[in-house]
Amino acid sequence: MNDISELMLCERLKCLSCTTRREILLLTNKSVLTIRDISESLNMEQITIKRHVKILMDCEFLSQNRTKNIISYVANYKNLLDTIRVLESKLNQ
Repeated sequence: MNDISELMLCERLKCLSCTTRREILLLTNKSVLTIRDISESLNMEQITIKRHVKILMDCEFLSQNRTKNIISYVANYKNLLDTIRVLESKLNQ
């Protein structure tokens, strides 16, 4: 069905257990945002948002867009849906 490793599945589920990361996914689903945009929307420091964004990037839940020296992020819901499908498949075994 999908080639998500057991380790990646565990990391992705752990990633989604955090409310802040889920909020970032919801924000970046609606528009392409910078770290600054996200931190202002969530009223959190940029360094905190950077840590969460790195984890989301490592789990492939965010994609990065670069325009000159501006880096922005957008949700990658295909990988989120793939993760849900793999989990569902494992639960139905």
